Amino acid sequence: MIYENVKKVEIKVVNGVITIEGWDENFAEVDYTVHGEVEVIIEQLEDKLVIEEKPKGMPLNLRNKSGWAKIEIMIPKSAVIAAKNVNGTPPG
Repeated sequence: MIYENVKKVEIKVVNGVITIEGWDENFAEVDYTVHGEVEVIIEQLEDKLVIEEKPKGMPLNLRNKSGWAKIEIMIPKSAVIAAKNVNGTPPG
């Protein structure tokens, strides 16, 4: 998916694997693959792109369903990134 005019990216992931790469384009591109009981929510709020991985089912995944997402993000080199990753591979 392509997102225009992105200047900030906020990422919230629990178990996922994140790959972030800067490029010279003026838009962001996000691709992801879901494994198990998880969903990826992407929302653009003006110039901010919010990417969040959430377990499916009950809040806080109380049914012990497991899942993770592989998320690949290409962003303009000038964009600012804020990332939170609990159990997955650190952003890089």
